[in-house]
Amino acid sequence: MLNEFYIKRAIEKEALHDIDLQLFAIQKARDLGWDTFKASESFITRFKKENRISSRKYNKLLTRDTSKGKICILNDAQNWIESKRSLISTFTPHEILNSDHCSFQQEYVSPRTLSFTGERTTEVAVKKRHNITHSYTVQPISSAAGHLLNKFLLILHEKQNKFGTRVQKDLIVPPNVVVRASTSGKSNDENDRIFLKEILAPVVGTKFLVFLDCWKTQTGLDKFRSVFPNQKSQLLIFPEGSTGHIQPQDLSLFRSWKFIDKKIEHYTHINRTEINMSDRQYFINMQSVIHNQLSAPSFKNLIKSGFINAGIIDETIEELEKPKDICFKFYDLYCSMNNCENRTLLICAWCKKHFCHYHLIEKIHIHL
Repeated sequence: MLNEFYIKRAIEKEALHDIDLQLFAIQKARDLGWDTFKASESFITRFKKENRISSRKYNKLLTRDTSKGKICILNDAQNWIESKRSLISTFTPHEILNSDHCSFQQEYVSPRTLSFTGERTTEVAVKKRHNITHSYTVQPISSAAGHLLNKFLLILHEKQNKFGTRVQKDLIVPPNVVVRASTSGKSNDENDRIFLKEILAPVVGTKFLVFLDCWKTQTGLDKFRSVFPNQKSQLLIFPEGSTGHIQPQDLSLFRSWKFIDKKIEHYTHINRTEINMSDRQYFINMQSVIHNQLSAPSFKNLIKSGFINAGIIDETIEELEKPKDICFKFYDLYCSMNNCENRTLLICAWCKKHFCHYHLIEKIHIHL
């Protein structure tokens, strides 16, 4: 039912209403042999609430030719995966890897806020205006077995394309992150080489299959072979425009990564949290903690689901737990650390203790 809604709404961009959801539900029930099932109003209301579906006034019109193009991209992406099926089948889930880039604003503020009806101007305070327009990038590695591998690459924005000597000396880098810089805060040719040598190479054997996005700097097979000359190691580049449909990290991991990032950022804003470290160190600590939390066994099925939804592996997951249920559903409002009276930010997915911002980020709580 949700799949039919997704295709009609997200891909074909058709206007849908409750009666359409009822038809989708009844058709699915008939396919399952539930001949007496009726999609009641309460069922439809509950389905919309669980999947965050609501009636919205549209503000943009597309021609059907535009939406057809998106369908073609989806079909082409799925066909591309099928064309690689014989190669994929020669690797175990532990040997099938995916890595992608995900960018974060240096300071995130939600684009919406509760405020007073009828006010002429709605204002929101930020710490630094330029932080809203500048970003940095993370690049982790996940496996089809549901594991987030040991280290990830963090690329910070630096005007000189590198850290100064004093900055480099003062940075405290946790063991699960490799930190580099670029003028844009995004990856470049040099950082891609560092990723292959310092992030990927230490965690793989001679045989593995890695899926990467079609960034120009990382599509060269020569660069890959200079680090991994053994022909048992294989590189596959997703076709342009397909990654939103078949990129495992886009389909699961990064949604949860961004969710935790936004929760942490909102906590600092709403509580006017004093951060006693440089912006660079704050970004390093925060992203290190997020990576470590998502590495917990609780999120194994979450990571694996991206590979399943992409069609790379064919498995069934019985239960899928998300950060909102594991890390942010708490009733103890205060930090578990001795004599700490700060409000809880997160429950650790590893040890189940409650942590405030100071003990989680500034004191950097990670399990290795």
